[in-house]
Amino acid sequence: MCNEYDLELKRYLFNYYGNLLTEDEVDIWNSIIEDSKKKSFFKKVKWRKKDKIKFYQDTINRLLKEHQQDIFINRCSICGALARTPEAKICRNSHKKVNDVWVEMNSIK
Repeated sequence: MCNEYDLELKRYLFNYYGNLLTEDEVDIWNSIIEDSKKKSFFKKVKWRKKDKIKFYQDTINRLLKEHQQDIFINRCSICGALARTPEAKICRNSHKKVNDVWVEMNSIK
């Protein structure tokens, strides 16, 4: 379960598993995105930071609980970093996946 606000996990799940969101979650997500595009000082912002964080936490927890078998969290087994995509072969810290096993780049010859 996601107990803290994880920006990378949020990006990963919403970008690659957005099809698992409910209609209400999609509507809220779109509203948050539209709200974040408001640049004028005079436009009223609908979403406070703590409300956005709660929405993302609740949605991430629901996705991981209800769709555990459908979601692949591609984490490096060496450093634990979340890969950029479910299919990524190189983690953010330059470890590489060879034959579905994460290895240090300097150990590959």
